[in-house]
Amino acid sequence: MLTRIDTGEIPLDSLLFTDEAHFYLNGDVNKQNIHYWSTENPMITHEKPLHSAKLTVWMGVAKFGVVGPYVFDENVNGE
Repeated sequence: MLTRIDTGEIPLDSLLFTDEAHFYLNGDVNKQNIHYWSTENPMITHEKPLHSAKLTVWMGVAKFGVVGPYVFDENVNGE
């Protein structure tokens, strides 16, 4: 991809880098990167609702500037 951009095959003007983030309204935070280290099993459990209410924020960045942010209160898909 970078080679195609460097050679001009893909113009930089045509690229849009995007990302989205979910913010849970009940205060939950994504704890996927938190680890507990112990010599014994600490028996830690974290319970949370299966389908918590959330907001999704989507943004894009391109050569011409920033697109968004857009806030959705439902799942974002290709439609």
